[in-house]
Amino acid sequence: MAAGAAVATAVLRTPEDFARCELIYREVFGLAPDDGSLNARLLTGLSRNSGMVIGAYGNGELVGFALSFLAKQDGDGRLYQYSQTAAVRLGWQGRGVGRAMKFGQRSAALAAGIDLVRWTFDPLLAVNGHFNLDVLGAVATSIARDLYGPMATPDDRGEPTDRFVVDWELRDPAVAERAEGAATDVRERQPVSIRPGELRAGTDAALLGIPADWRTFRRSSPLAAGPLRDQILEHAQQLMGAGLVAVSCWRLDRDTAVYRFAGKGLQP
Repeated sequence: MAAGAAVATAVLRTPEDFARCELIYREVFGLAPDDGSLNARLLTGLSRNSGMVIGAYGNGELVGFALSFLAKQDGDGRLYQYSQTAAVRLGWQGRGVGRAMKFGQRSAALAAGIDLVRWTFDPLLAVNGHFNLDVLGAVATSIARDLYGPMATPDDRGEPTDRFVVDWELRDPAVAERAEGAATDVRERQPVSIRPGELRAGTDAALLGIPADWRTFRRSSPLAAGPLRDQILEHAQQLMGAGLVAVSCWRLDRDTAVYRFAGKGLQP
């Protein structure tokens, strides 16, 4: 068991634990009782066959979990854990539970001889971008357009499920520093004036503006949301196609957040 602040993490193994995970999943994603997206039987099978379920405890109660399974990279056959989902109970969000779970996942993967974890996230959600890239030290390497098609959670319904694909190199010094709490926010933040959808590209680095709060923007400007999403994703795809990766995401002001893209050799 690993501890951080008031949160402790552990590898979950019992059907009782997995039943609690199922309840948390339904609560967080607002799913109906007959939705079979995730259940205790599936978690049991994955955990017994090279998958990992990491639980987070607050005040001795299971308040979150992260699920991953073993996968093989095309081409070189490198093994990694694919992190399919993470869920934190609503009353515990914003209290360091997600960070503790991910670094618990890192410890469990390294103990199993795996040094890469991969997952996806919606690139329009700036808070997720900041967490994945700046807090954890991962990088976004490619885009999966409309990854889940119509099989979306309630928050995604009505728009494409576009996702950034994230690589988390567990032995990277920047990741190790974050795991030990020795690094705060070391990635470059440039003072800049940029609008959502605007791209500022140099020879080996680029900045891309997005709405600071995508869901609020989507509700207030439904006609503009679709074209803006496409514009942002097209810019990002262009940058990643040129060999750049997203290394940071931060909020500039009330309306705008910004991604920083850089070549792999330029990452801090």
